[in-house]
This record gives sequence, structure tokens and C-alpha cells, in this order.
Amino acid sequence: MKKYILSLLLLSCMIASHTWAAAPDFEIPEMKIYANAEECKADNELVAKISQYLFTTELPEDAAYARSAISFVTSWVQASDEILISLSEQTTGHFFSCDPNLSIILLGTYICGCTRYNREVLTSKEFTFEMHYYALEATLRYYEKNNKFLGQCKKMDKMLKSLHKGKLRKEQERLFAVSVKD
Repeated sequence: MKKYILSLLLLSCMIASHTWAAAPDFEIPEMKIYANAEECKADNELVAKISQYLFTTELPEDAAYARSAISFVTSWVQASDEILISLSEQTTGHFFSCDPNLSIILLGTYICGCTRYNREVLTSKEFTFEMHYYALEATLRYYEKNNKFLGQCKKMDKMLKSLHKGKLRKEQERLFAVSVKD
């Protein structure tokens, strides 16, 4: 299921239309298909930099670069043996309550958030609650900053309210515990 969703995300990002944008201060390569996990290691630092960049992008100016960033990082995650991400109904199902195009962007942003956490904070490849929550909060802030361009999603707006009220962490801890049991 994970590979199917990630493949769908990659395909959607590849065929998405590009807009003119201000370039980042480094090159985001074309999406790669890695032959094995060993090939991924050569791009570890680049993936960290790209993941960091995504959360600083301003849409719509950087839309093309954001799509490229999501595609590249998602491709790396699929092949890497240095990170595990669980895409369960409890951890990522809320993204699919949005418009399909927005869902793809939000899921890709979440994957970049997990990757950023993995590269900068975590010393283990395991998918933990802290990784999930870090990625979810970063994705919600990205959505909040760019929702005029991305479009509205009632589920994301509800989660943002919960985040601002300080209730999201507790709600997510409960959902994450359920996902670990499954």
C-alpha cells in the first residue's frame, strides 16, 4: 500500500503543470529512480536540504520547485533503508478528505516533514510518534501559509484549529496508538 500511494504521488507530481518561480539557491534534481538503498546514501544531504527548502516555499511563486522537491524526496524515501514511514488511515487518512490535487501535495509535504525529521533530529530510521507529529505540524503550517493558493479543506482547517488550541497533539497520540496496534 505504501509503495502504491508513493508511486501515485510521484506520478501526479511528474505530470503536474509547472509555473514560473523564483529558483532556490541550489539545484533540485529531476526525480530519480534509485536502483537500491545504497544509491540513496549519496543524496542524503541533498534530501535534507530539499526537505528544509519545501517548508520555506511561498506558493504560487515556488509551485514548480515545491512539486520537484516533493517528487525527489518521495522517490528517495521509497528506495532508502534509512527511513520508515507508516501511511496508515490514522496517520495520513485526513489528507484524503481534501481535493485530490491538494491531497497529493499535503501527503508529499508530510513525507518531506518525516524526512526532514529523520535527517535532522532522529538517529533511528523508525517511524515514531515524534516524527509523525513533527511532519503533521509542519504540513499544517505549510497548508496554513499557502491555503489561498492550495485551496481550502475542512478537515485541515479543523486540524489547524485544534493545533492552535493546543489539542492536536493529544488527539494525534490517540490515533497513533491505534495505528501502531494495526
